[in-house]
Amino acid sequence: MNNAAAISYRALVQRINRALRTDFRVLRKSRSWRERSNLGAFHIVDTYRNVVVALNVNPEVLALDLGVMRPSERIIDDGRLAA
Repeated sequence: MNNAAAISYRALVQRINRALRTDFRVLRKSRSWRERSNLGAFHIVDTYRNVVVALNVNPEVLALDLGVMRPSERIIDDGRLAA
């Protein structure tokens, strides 16, 4: 049996943004195909200078690096555990 706690992508992004807020940064999800091809699915924006500071960000890796997600937690996507 797997003891992984399940969290949603939305909850994960909120946790990340709370941690990044102190540096005037925010994690954004690309909305259009053109944005995704240029910036990746997720990117980080410096809200003070209004510039993109990180491209192709993996939210799960970023959350682990920031310490806002425990290694035992897993992402759920539409009610299923993400691989």
